Amino acid sequence: MSCDGVAAAILDDGLPRPEGFQAHLDQCPRCRELSRLQASASSLRMPAPPPLQPLSPQSIQGEVRRRQHRRRAVAGTAVAGALAALVFAVSPREVPVAPMKESPVETVLTLPALDLLAEEIASYTQRDPTFDDEIYKPFGMLALWVRPPASTALSDRSFQRAIAPLHPSPTQELAR
Repeated sequence: MSCDGVAAAILDDGLPRPEGFQAHLDQCPRCRELSRLQASASSLRMPAPPPLQPLSPQSIQGEVRRRQHRRRAVAGTAVAGALAALVFAVSPREVPVAPMKESPVETVLTLPALDLLAEEIASYTQRDPTFDDEIYKPFGMLALWVRPPASTALSDRSFQRAIAPLHPSPTQELAR
């Protein structure tokens, strides 16, 4: 008889004992040790858990109510927090305004740096460097072909209206 058949019979109490089982255990020290360990392990059974105490329906309903109240309180707190955050995010805030020195508009309009800036802007919008440049004159009409596209961004009506207080046109000066 082999050790495998004996070991299977030792570990599984439901299997029938093969012929020569006891003779093999008397001769084989490994199978004898396995049998001894299996006998001691099978005697170590877990005790049965104690029976649960019966609960009254009132105690179960009380626990259910407590949990419902807790859930409602947590949900109410979350909703209140979300509303507070929303109100805080939407409410207008007062921005502290630094006191400004009163300066008349006339002094702002007469600054020489602003006049120079307005003249420079007008010069960029009015001239074409490739066509008006002396270097390109010998090439004739080629200068028209190689010049960059005309930029109208600075001569746009909205831009001119924005710089009008800085650099009034002659018609605006006459209207004053």
